[in-house]
Amino acid sequence: MSVNPIKMQFGIMAYQHSKKGDSLFPTLHIYDISSNETKLISSLPNIEAKSFIYSPNGQFMVVSGINTSEPYLYFYNTDRMKLYKKVPIENMSYICWDPMGLFLGAVRSYVYSPHAKNGFMLYDCFGNLQFETYKTNFAGLLWRPQPTNIIKPEMAKEVESKFNECLKTMKEEDERKKEQIELEKKQRADELMKRFRNIVQKNVQLSAKEHLRAYDSGMKIIVEEIKQKAESNEEVKENITETQ
Repeated sequence: MSVNPIKMQFGIMAYQHSKKGDSLFPTLHIYDISSNETKLISSLPNIEAKSFIYSPNGQFMVVSGINTSEPYLYFYNTDRMKLYKKVPIENMSYICWDPMGLFLGAVRSYVYSPHAKNGFMLYDCFGNLQFETYKTNFAGLLWRPQPTNIIKPEMAKEVESKFNECLKTMKEEDERKKEQIELEKKQRADELMKRFRNIVQKNVQLSAKEHLRAYDSGMKIIVEEIKQKAESNEEVKENITETQ
């Protein structure tokens, strides 16, 4: 059993018993005990693992498949029990979180695996491999504890004051950048609208010219047809006169 200190959350890994025999892989149950009632948050059935461990800050959890037939590390977010990544591992001896809960070390120790390639792999809290190294007869990885406070008490007020000033300056800078971005967006939108109107106006002018050109062409055709009909009528009249 392991406990998440942020949400008063704890997990239990249990094997199920049935008439057909015990299941090969356990089910991981995650409970929330923040209120008066114990509430089941999530269940991960038949997960190929033998242990799990919360990060020191309680925001992440890794389910470990070390010493199973197909070993994997499962990286979870404990707030929603969302699986970030499933990472294959091989011949690892143990895993350990750093004191901040941001990195996880997977160790292949000479003590437990003397014939393997010894060393360790470093993952971030999302399951992404950040660093790996191997060394002959590598025994183990030990994280340095995080100091409680590296700032002396007499410097705390000064640091807090400067921090607040920096925070205020950063907020003001963010506001200026936000206003600048909005202004650039407006200018760009105005420019696009101006270009659009110019294109529409040109199309209207071209359309008017095309209409006028088409009208002139049509009128020419009509005039030619009338002229041809008039000439044809004159020829008919002349033929009639000659016949008489």
